[in-house]
Amino acid sequence: MKKYITIAGLLVAGTALANAETSILPNFSSSSDFHYLFVGSGLTQQSTISTSSVKTALDTYADLKNSGWHFGAGQNQEAVKSDISNVTANTGFTFVSRKGYGGEYVAATIGLESVLAENQMLTGLEISFNYTASANAGMGFSVWSYNGTSVSNLLNETNVQTGDKSFSLSSLSLSSSDTLLVVWNDNGNYATNTIANLTSSATIIPEPSAFGLLAGAGALALVGARRRRK
Repeated sequence: MKKYITIAGLLVAGTALANAETSILPNFSSSSDFHYLFVGSGLTQQSTISTSSVKTALDTYADLKNSGWHFGAGQNQEAVKSDISNVTANTGFTFVSRKGYGGEYVAATIGLESVLAENQMLTGLEISFNYTASANAGMGFSVWSYNGTSVSNLLNETNVQTGDKSFSLSSLSLSSSDTLLVVWNDNGNYATNTIANLTSSATIIPEPSAFGLLAGAGALALVGARRRRK
């Protein structure tokens, strides 16, 4: 009986470990970690951000696929290259929305090969932050996945108001070959937007095949225990 209890305990422990949560956003420590990348208006809310505009941006600007932090504007202007400020390591930053320059955006790109093993899946995601604005609050916040061929919209909020915000996504099925793109963008008017207390948490589990292997190992252990008893 003790053997059966031990085996069951190992299986439960393995499943608990398999469902661990982990931070997912790339690290940053200063404004130099935000790579200026002009991608036209495809990521700004001044024009409508959509699956087609995000795919065009990813297909046209290969650097956007690189894991890390990016920012830019709807027009390629020298003035916006210094519009990231008040950077607090891994938790906050300020970016300016310049109406005359086609709006601005900040984007975090996460190549999931850096987060997931080949036999794992990302099934849930939560991102929280505090948002304040100098004026004209109402920025956009969106999350997209890219598999190298197509883009899928996971979340697209177009009028986020100031305050503490938390966005949760469930029933995801993303693998190590996928890329996540998290975007904060302007509201089409001049404003200074500040993000603080930024946190992220991803739920990661093995693929179904891994659960099958785990169950198979448990079954073999049970058979071995029965034979030893005989």
